[in-house]
Amino acid sequence: MVPFEEVPKNLWIKYESVDAFTADEQALYQLMAPYDGTTPVIVYCQKERVKKPLPKSHSVQLERELLNRLEERYTKENIAITYKNAFEGYSYRRR
Repeated sequence: MVPFEEVPKNLWIKYESVDAFTADEQALYQLMAPYDGTTPVIVYCQKERVKKPLPKSHSVQLERELLNRLEERYTKENIAITYKNAFEGYSYRRR
């Protein structure tokens, strides 16, 4: 058995568009910087329907404080975590 904390996860942040992400990119990196870790971050741009996995250097440690700060800035509806199911791949779960 694998402890729940060790189950592979991804953190998703949804932006309205690529332009919106580009305008906010540095602010996002600054917000995440104190939470350096191993959880990959993926940005989804809704208008263009594209996903952009961020470089490993921007992976985070999922902590309540980080999630609260992200939700405060981007709203809860735009933040999601996916969990890896060993049998079925990733399953979506909104916080």
